[in-house]
Amino acid sequence: VEDDVIYGVNRDMRVCKQALSELSRTSEWSVASSGMVSAVTIAGDTIYGIGPDRRVWKQNLSSMTPSSDWDLVARGPMKSIAATRHTLYAVGIDSKIYRQAVASMHPLSAWELAADGEVA
Repeated sequence: VEDDVIYGVNRDMRVCKQALSELSRTSEWSVASSGMVSAVTIAGDTIYGIGPDRRVWKQNLSSMTPSSDWDLVARGPMKSIAATRHTLYAVGIDSKIYRQAVASMHPLSAWELAADGEVA
């Protein structure tokens, strides 16, 4: 959720959005981006997604359109993500939690193990 808009991923793995003020059991979702992602999270004006390649991709939320491209930002393999304004957290395919500072992320940067143990 960002401002008054909720974002989600549909069956086609496309990001969709809807105004919370209009949300109902019969309201329609509109496609918000191109490309395919399996999970998304938002931090500030950036939306991050896990691509079919299990790497992390991003877009500026304010300029995202149904035809805008995603930019590769971090390697994988990851299966889910969460973000704060300064840190991106991800669950790897090994079910461990990793983190990276958003300011220093790039496609070859390493993930740091954030916690011992595994999550589902």
